Amino acid sequence: MRNFLFLLLKILGAFVVLNVLTYFLVTKDLLFTKYEESKDEIEIIKSCHSFILSDSHGWRLTEGKSDLKKKLEDNGIYNFSYGSDALEDILIKLEWLKKKNIQVDHIYLTFDDHMYTKQSNNAEKVLSYSSYDDYKNTYGLKEFIKNNVVKYIPLLYPSNQQLIKHSFFSLFNFSDETDQTTGDHQWAMLDDSIRYFRTKDRISSFVKGKNQEVSSQKLKTLKRIVGHCNKENIEILAIRFPVSPFLNDLFAEYGIYDRGYDYIKKYSINKVLDYEKSYSQPKFLSNQDHVNRLGAQKIVSDLIEFNSKLEKKK
Repeated sequence: MRNFLFLLLKILGAFVVLNVLTYFLVTKDLLFTKYEESKDEIEIIKSCHSFILSDSHGWRLTEGKSDLKKKLEDNGIYNFSYGSDALEDILIKLEWLKKKNIQVDHIYLTFDDHMYTKQSNNAEKVLSYSSYDDYKNTYGLKEFIKNNVVKYIPLLYPSNQQLIKHSFFSLFNFSDETDQTTGDHQWAMLDDSIRYFRTKDRISSFVKGKNQEVSSQKLKTLKRIVGHCNKENIEILAIRFPVSPFLNDLFAEYGIYDRGYDYIKKYSINKVLDYEKSYSQPKFLSNQDHVNRLGAQKIVSDLIEFNSKLEKKK
């Protein structure tokens, strides 16, 4: 019995050490630190009064594109989007902006169709922006407790496995043959058949099956976002990001196409920047639902011009 307990303690100790190493060497910087804002970044945020709030569709406008990020900020627009952000994360960020006494005049809020059925979120990361009450009211007490623990045991969570794998390969300069991301021009060089199959692989991250019901939690959160903006006198501008025509066809097949427009109409949002089709050609995309540099440049220029007109009307 003693030998068994000793072995159990050794295994537990090794597991703890591996988790600590993984957290500090991989997931802390790649998952959590990048999601938080530094003191310097907060000063930049304070200088802006218009905010882009989206998931990776908006984040890709400036992610890895420091020149476009600065261009937006020089014109008073801050891209507060991040990959996998859900409506709940967006609400918490809005509440954080209020608590920091940051003036918000306009938000460019994503109304992409997948936002009401997607499973992904940043519940464990957005804790850095949230008070206990705000988090509990949005995600619930159970999630608050769980996600305060999750970050320190990364090996237990399947969602971290791909990240850890990629980090391992890059550390030793190995290539990961399962990686299907494409560069700025590679998507345009693919055959339609390959684009279609890659898009079909992607649909499972947005919907579980055909004719999936819209999440009631997402609709409640959207209502809270609109209520918050009305109370704080923040103008909501709807924005829809480019996606491949193949993805729109699949959205229609799965019954979620144009759902975003249903809520634009419901909340009487009369200013809509719809890039869903205008920059959907392969030359503007890096994959089925993210812009490449050329697509980002086009949208950033449009946003700056549009925002400048808004500011002149004030």
